[in-house]
Formats: sequence, structure tokens, C-alpha cells
Amino acid sequence: MSRNAKPAPPPQPPEKRPRDTRKQDFADKLMALLAQRNMSQADLARATGLGKDSISTYCRGQNLPSPKARQALADALGVAPGYFFQATVGETPEADGMMVDFRQVAGQPGRVWLKVNRSMSFATGAKIIALIEAEDAAK
Repeated sequence: MSRNAKPAPPPQPPEKRPRDTRKQDFADKLMALLAQRNMSQADLARATGLGKDSISTYCRGQNLPSPKARQALADALGVAPGYFFQATVGETPEADGMMVDFRQVAGQPGRVWLKVNRSMSFATGAKIIALIEAEDAAK
């Protein structure tokens, strides 16, 4: 290690790490749609032309489909392709280009994980970062 190199920070314990929940959220929505329509994974594979193995990996939250496969799934299930990635709290129309994920932190009442995917001005982004840093500093 060179003299100027900083050691890597210690890994965060699992309960402190934000989970990437997109795959599981996709799987949950896909399984709910299948149940609502009384369809099996095999039915969906036939309706979309996708392989049964691919459908299975989507339903288990192991993979996300390509945009083309997502369109085929949406067509077969009668939803818009963006349905699978809509916000779970504070639903925002996809036309606005904003997706929000707002989740309670397990075992920490009053704390949430917040993910916002939205284009904004640099000034607005800087204000949001300043709020987060101020909260961190107050701990």
C-alpha cells in the first residue's frame, strides 16, 4: 500500500446496508398479476414466447427482464411496462420520470430508506444532500 492510499472502510453490517430491492419488487408484482389472472408461469411463458426458465427467474427475483421481455410480459398481463417499476409509496406517474421507494428500516422505528430517481437541477440536488448531511451530523 502506498503512503497516500487510504485503507478501505470496514464493510457495513448487513442490517445497515441498503438492499437493492428492484428484482424482488418486480417478482412480487409479477406474481401478484399471475395470481389475479389465475395464470401459471407456464401460461405466461406461452403467452409471451419467453422461456419457462426465464419466467421462473423473474418470479423468484433472481433476474430482471430485458426491456423487450418486459414489454412482452406487460402485453400478456395487460399492464404498462412501467407498472413493474412504479413507486411503492407516493405513486407518481411514470410520465413525470420520477420513481420513489420509501421503506421502513427494519427494527428502527422512525427511520426509512428513501430512494428517489428523478432529474433535477444541481441546486435542488445540493439542497437534498445538505439536508442528509445535516441529519447525519446531528446524530
